[in-house]
Amino acid sequence: MSFQAQLTLLKSQLVRAITGSAALSLTATGLGFLTSVVLARALGAGGYGAYAYAFAWVNVLCIPAQLGFDKLLVREVAIYQGRKQWGYLRGLLRSANWVCFITASLLAGSVFGITLWFRDAINPEFILPLWIALLLVPITVLTRVRQATMFGLRRVIQGQISENLVRPLCFLMFMLGASQWWIGEIAARDAVAINVFAAIIAFCVGAMILLRALAVHTGQAAPAYQLKNWLGSAFPMMLLASLQAINAHVDVLMLGAMKGEEVVGIYYVALRYAALISFILIAVNSSLGPRIAQLYDRQDLIGLQRLVTMSSRAILVIAVPILAILVMFGEWFLSLFGEEFVTGHTVLTILCLGQIVNSAMGSIGLILTMTGNEGLAARGAGMTAVMNIALNAVLIPRYGMEGAAMSSALALISWNLIFAYWVYRRVGIVPSAVAKLS
Repeated sequence: MSFQAQLTLLKSQLVRAITGSAALSLTATGLGFLTSVVLARALGAGGYGAYAYAFAWVNVLCIPAQLGFDKLLVREVAIYQGRKQWGYLRGLLRSANWVCFITASLLAGSVFGITLWFRDAINPEFILPLWIALLLVPITVLTRVRQATMFGLRRVIQGQISENLVRPLCFLMFMLGASQWWIGEIAARDAVAINVFAAIIAFCVGAMILLRALAVHTGQAAPAYQLKNWLGSAFPMMLLASLQAINAHVDVLMLGAMKGEEVVGIYYVALRYAALISFILIAVNSSLGPRIAQLYDRQDLIGLQRLVTMSSRAILVIAVPILAILVMFGEWFLSLFGEEFVTGHTVLTILCLGQIVNSAMGSIGLILTMTGNEGLAARGAGMTAVMNIALNAVLIPRYGMEGAAMSSALALISWNLIFAYWVYRRVGIVPSAVAKLS
C-alpha cells in the first residue's frame, strides 16, 4: 500500500474513532454547563464554591484509591485483546475491581474520621458537603475501572454513555425536581446528595453495558493472574495520576483555604469554561489510548507518528476557535452564571492561555503511559506539582484568584514542555501538530 493510501486509511479510521466520542463529549459538556448554570444561580457564588470544593477533594482522593489501575487497564486490556489472552483480561478486571473498591472505601472512611476529629478547624460551609461527597469515592473509582476496560476494548462511546449522558441527565432532573417540589431552596449539601444518587444510577447502567461487552469478548475463559506484574506497573501510573490530580485541583483547594468559598465559586466557573478548549483532547485520548498501545507493542513507530500528528492537528484546529470565542465573549459567558461571576474574566483569559498550549502539544501524557514510560511521566508530573504548589503559595495571597490562574497556567505549560521532550527522547516521535507525517 502506498504512503498516500495508508495516510487516507489512517485518517478515515481516526475520524470514525474520534467523531462519536467528540459528539458524546460535546453533549456531556453542554449538559454539564446547563447543570452548572442552574447550580450557580441556585446556590450563589458561596454555595457553588462549597460544592466545587467538595468535588475537588473527591477527585483528588479517587486518584490514589484507583492505584493506577484505570490507566493500566486501558493499555493491558488492549494488549490482551490483541493477543487473544482473555483469561488474563478477566483476571486483571477482577483484581482491579476488588483492590480499588477496598482501597477507596478505606480512604474515604479515613478522611471522614480525620475531618470529624478536626471539624472545628474547618470552614463549616465546607464540612457537610464534603462528608456527603465522600460516598462518591468508591462509586467513582469503580466507574473509572469500568470505563478504562471499555476503552481498552475499543468500545469508547459505550464506555462513556453512563457518565456523560445518564449521570448528568439524572442529576439535572433530580435537582430541578428537588428545588420545585421537595427541598425548596437548595443548599450545597443537597446538591452533593443529589449527585450521589445520580452517580449510583449511572454506575448500574454502566455495569450492565460492561457485562454485555465482556460476554462477547471473553466468553467463559478462566481468570488468570499476574498480580505482581500488574501492581508493579500500576504503581507508577497511580503516582502519575495523583500528581496530575494535584496539578489539576491544587489551585481550587489552596484558593478555598486562603480566600473562602465565594472566590472559589467564581474561579471554578472560569476553570470550567477554560477546560472547553481541551474537551476535544479528552475525546481524542479516550479513542487513542488502545491504538497507541497496540502500535507500540508492534514497534510500528511510523504508524504511531502519523496517528499522533494527525490527532494533534485535529485537536488544535478545534481548540483555537474555542479560545478566540472565550477570550472575546468571556464576560457574557460568565454572566450566564450570575453577575457576580463576571469578575472572573481575567482568570478565564489566563487559564485559556495554558489550555491552548496543552491542546497544541497533543496527547503527550497518554503516549508516555501507553508506551511503558509511566515512571518517567510521574517524575515530570512531580516536578510540575511542586512548582504549582509553590507558585500558588506565593501568588494567591498577593493576587487572589488571578494568582491561582497564573500558577495553574505556568505549571500546565511547563508540564507540556517536559513531557514533549521525553516523548521525543524515549518513544522516538514528535508529539505535536507541527510534526511531519512522512
